[in-house]
Amino acid sequence: MAVISLLKSAGLRTDAGVLAVLAAALLWATIGIWSVSLFEAGITPLDVAFWRATIAAVTLAGWAAVRRPDLFRLDGARDLALLTGYAGVAVVLFYPALLLAIEGTSVAVASVLLYTAPIFVALGARAWLGERIGPRRGTSLVVVVCGVWATALGAVGAEVEVTLVGVVWGVIAGMAYASYYLFGRRFVPRIGAARTLLWSILLGTPLLGLVLVAAGRPPTLDVPVQAWPALAALAIPSTVLANGVYYWGIRRTEANRAAVVACVEPVMAALLALWIFDQRLVWLGWIGVALVAGGVAYGSIRQREPRR
Repeated sequence: MAVISLLKSAGLRTDAGVLAVLAAALLWATIGIWSVSLFEAGITPLDVAFWRATIAAVTLAGWAAVRRPDLFRLDGARDLALLTGYAGVAVVLFYPALLLAIEGTSVAVASVLLYTAPIFVALGARAWLGERIGPRRGTSLVVVVCGVWATALGAVGAEVEVTLVGVVWGVIAGMAYASYYLFGRRFVPRIGAARTLLWSILLGTPLLGLVLVAAGRPPTLDVPVQAWPALAALAIPSTVLANGVYYWGIRRTEANRAAVVACVEPVMAALLALWIFDQRLVWLGWIGVALVAGGVAYGSIRQREPRR
């Protein structure tokens, strides 16, 4: 509240949508940490992706059955088709791509590759939503992207093998991640945040399972007992709660603006990895953190219109 008051006193304005997107980004920042711990337990990225989606689907379906049974209803075949297509990108493609990028690079590098998303969002929002990027948003986007890359380059101290396959999966994850912003901005206000989240997970989970079976990589049922807490943490706070807060926020702010604000996620992910994995951040990394923080602040506030 003090931050909001300070912005208002400076003639600037922020909103609940921005704060919700920021909260979602902080929850998403823990995905890499949980994923690495699961990889170390011997679970493959594809299995992690499947169980993340499955636990999230069961959690959401149980909550909706008790609290919001109306969410199981859709307004016709058009919404079902839209949500099925969205689930194919946001769950079937995005979940494995992100985890394969983490495995093939590192938490910090995969997070940076993921945040090529604001570039795709800016282009998509202009073409699909008619949102003008503008000087302030464009400047903040450039500053934030530069800061994200500097943060990753400054994250050293552990031997990390970066593979070309991992980099490709990271860029694919970034493209798929952009769909969260674009679909959310265009269709969530009509379909509803909770209904979008529920149906995307319910449709995406079996589709993901079918794709893995078709690819000759059926999900394993032999999950070590000690891995279930990390899977639950990945599925519930880092997926269900984060996405729910995000969809609520995207209804209340522009897609471009949300994409810039969410860029705090890779910085937080890198810092968590540095702390937990006992790595260090060199001066370039700290410059990157400052650039992201400044760019997000600049891009997420609106200049108050002068009174006439």
